[in-house]
Amino acid sequence: MEFVKTNLQFLGEYIIAAQAFGWSHKLEIIATLYAMLPSFWGRRFWLSSQMYLTLVISAFPAIICPQTCLSYMSKTSDKIDETHIQLMRWVGILILTQVLSFWLLSRSSDSTTETSQLWAYTVELGCVAMAQFYMYTHPPKNAGVKFDDQMFTATLLGTFLMFLVSLFYALKSTDWGGYTEIVSRRNTHIRLDSLLLFVFGVMWFVFPSLFLNCQTDTENMDVFHLYQCRIVGAFLFYNAILSARSVTFLRDSDKDAVIFSHLIGYMMLITVFAVGQIKNWETMSLKKAALMSVDEIFLVFNSVVAMSVDVPKYLTKTLVPRVMQVPQDLKRFVKRKRF
Repeated sequence: MEFVKTNLQFLGEYIIAAQAFGWSHKLEIIATLYAMLPSFWGRRFWLSSQMYLTLVISAFPAIICPQTCLSYMSKTSDKIDETHIQLMRWVGILILTQVLSFWLLSRSSDSTTETSQLWAYTVELGCVAMAQFYMYTHPPKNAGVKFDDQMFTATLLGTFLMFLVSLFYALKSTDWGGYTEIVSRRNTHIRLDSLLLFVFGVMWFVFPSLFLNCQTDTENMDVFHLYQCRIVGAFLFYNAILSARSVTFLRDSDKDAVIFSHLIGYMMLITVFAVGQIKNWETMSLKKAALMSVDEIFLVFNSVVAMSVDVPKYLTKTLVPRVMQVPQDLKRFVKRKRF
């Protein structure tokens, strides 16, 4: 408690200094508090707060109202096209997948699940920070969509600070785990899931323009498209690393949590492709949408085979009871973190 009070006092002095400075960088101050404040209550609280806040602030808005999210990030919202909107939805779905796996693993008694998520989160934040730093140091001259400089600077600062905190906790971890891997058909399917996610992540992050041309018919590709592609690749790296680490998890229920969250993400992506075709999304032809859907359907089939129980049984025996216990979890959380 003394440690928390000391750091809160430091933050108070930081805010007072910012007020004296004139609050000209208030977004940077908010980003600093967002990244650093939860870390004063420990690794578990910081990781939980980042996941759930990202779900509320980023995932839901990106899926439900992507154009509104993009308008906050850019100065030229009238130049936003359908590809920008769809890429934003994909990012939201990947964030939702990530948070779902974290939530399903939150009650695991195997401490290596949290360490695995922490390392995956560190790699993800590092990739996002690199993509943002490149955009910050190489501003486009003739781009259709231009970033809001103040918003982007604050976002870069927050991402970099979150990366440092995540890296600190990851290096500080002593429960690295790594149980003996059992050769089985199920683990083979999990490894295949991890391999495909990693390959897709590399293609989205390293070759964004090439991969976007293969996936869509976008004519006026700009740097914002490429930036969004790299963000998609960063989130795919998270899922790939967590899937690879899940092979050595001690309990089958923890493996199921990871695979089930990926399964939900794949099905949501297929739904987005279908809705896009129904609404005549011109930047993706029917052939390319069908090709992407085939990839996702294969991943769905692979995930279903990798589950230790049937998906309907997992829904009724695991997911529904967990959802019903959310109010009690919130009450216990508030009591535990009361100052």
